[in-house]
Amino acid sequence: METLTRTFSNISDGMPVSVITDVSSWPMLTALLTVVATLAFYQLVLAPPSSLRPKGSRIKPIFSSFPFLGSVGFYSDRVGFLRKHFGDPESSSFHGDARRITVRDATVVLLAGNKDDAKMFYYSRALKFTQAYMKLLSGIPSEITTAAIMNQDKADQMFNENLKQAIRGERLAKLAPLLCEDTVRALDAVPDWKKGKGSMDPKAFTFPKSRVEQLQALSLAEWENGFPTIEAALKETIRLNADGTQFRLNAGDATAGTSAPKVQGEEVHKGEFLGYCVGSTHFNSKIYSDPQR
Repeated sequence: METLTRTFSNISDGMPVSVITDVSSWPMLTALLTVVATLAFYQLVLAPPSSLRPKGSRIKPIFSSFPFLGSVGFYSDRVGFLRKHFGDPESSSFHGDARRITVRDATVVLLAGNKDDAKMFYYSRALKFTQAYMKLLSGIPSEITTAAIMNQDKADQMFNENLKQAIRGERLAKLAPLLCEDTVRALDAVPDWKKGKGSMDPKAFTFPKSRVEQLQALSLAEWENGFPTIEAALKETIRLNADGTQFRLNAGDATAGTSAPKVQGEEVHKGEFLGYCVGSTHFNSKIYSDPQR
């Protein structure tokens, strides 16, 4: 058996110390370390957490996750991530389904294309909107304390100081010509304004109204319901641009008589999040003959 002898100086007594290393054991040690590293990598990175595999669940898990981060592709390329696991909604073979993933320390059930799942997602009283975005987006404070709110007296004082700076004499002197120009320009845009020169007839200023005034006089209800072409164009614009994901949290506090939310006949666990892939509906070829137009 081949061995190597290494000599080191003993600092304490100055005597040499010999260490015999068995070279033939190195490959075995390397193989053992490789196996241990592989098992550790699989357990920490590749192996799905137990939260993705509840006993008896029919919802398929997505195993691509990293410790403490979850499915990174869900944030780096969300549309590509969803299409990879659900398929393209424009395809005739696309059908609704559900997948379970991890996002950091949260479990999220993704929904796509199923009409019953969409109805449950938007109408279930047990699903909470604000709490879901607090956790998954991390951009909303979990609570608002009185210390974070500015004192009203201080805010009023700041407003008064800024107002004084805005209306001081030299500033107004510089802005007066611009203000007058804006006023003249606005009055020139009203065709009937010149008719009122030299007279006091108020009808000359109000009847008939210009096109701009007529549009300004419309109520919000008339804008929403009286222009079907604008409404259709607005809806199509939203449909073509909204390809993201909306979230809900199952808070488990549904009112009496309200059933727990279910996905594919399976109850969603309390504390689990739901994500609905809006693009699975907006670009569904079974709903729109040409989803991209």
